[in-house]
Amino acid sequence: MFEAPLLYVVDDDAQGLDLVCAMLHDLGLEYERFTSAEELLERYDDSPGCILASDRLPGMGGLELQLELQRRDFVIPVILMTGRPETSVIVRAMQNGAIAVLDKPCGSKALGSAVEAALAIDAERRYHRRRQASMRQRIDSLTCQEQEVMRQIVDGAPNKVTASRLGVSVRTIENRRRSIFAKLGIRSVAELVATVMQATPEVSRPTSRRPAAVADARTGRSLLCSAS
Repeated sequence: MFEAPLLYVVDDDAQGLDLVCAMLHDLGLEYERFTSAEELLERYDDSPGCILASDRLPGMGGLELQLELQRRDFVIPVILMTGRPETSVIVRAMQNGAIAVLDKPCGSKALGSAVEAALAIDAERRYHRRRQASMRQRIDSLTCQEQEVMRQIVDGAPNKVTASRLGVSVRTIENRRRSIFAKLGIRSVAELVATVMQATPEVSRPTSRRPAAVADARTGRSLLCSAS
């Protein structure tokens, strides 16, 4: 179900808060008002939109709010509003991931452009997060043996080398490889590498030590589910 984006405006200056909210209203945008970063963090539930925060707030400031949002793994973009457009403030804000830094007070055109860009970025981030979660689910659907073959492919190992490492036949590796491609909905090694790097970067790193082959004595199937 589509959830409409919301603008979260954080400013302890009542006049400045009223001005920004009035411009957002004129632009046809929905918003919520907050007078502190702590109040926002207490109520924010990772909904889509963007945050417009003053750099100077009681308690946690706008720059610190950016870092706290990142620490909580929120993807929502932040627009910083400042009455002191100093280079150091702008640089810190951009280093912390701000989409834009606006002067206080700002004009409606500048505000509208910044919000439009932020909402587009928010939608893109959420799309990639959903796609990443879907990829992880597909990778989790692979058997232990298929995941080990997947790691070997990502490491660049040919089928013969993988078969030797895992103590199984080349045909077994080929069958597992076909199963991996089918389950992940891909058709090439390049797609596999891209999928794994995006979904599970910790798996995509080349291993410094190759895992020893561990196989069932009766079936010859690899019993190794994770890299050692």
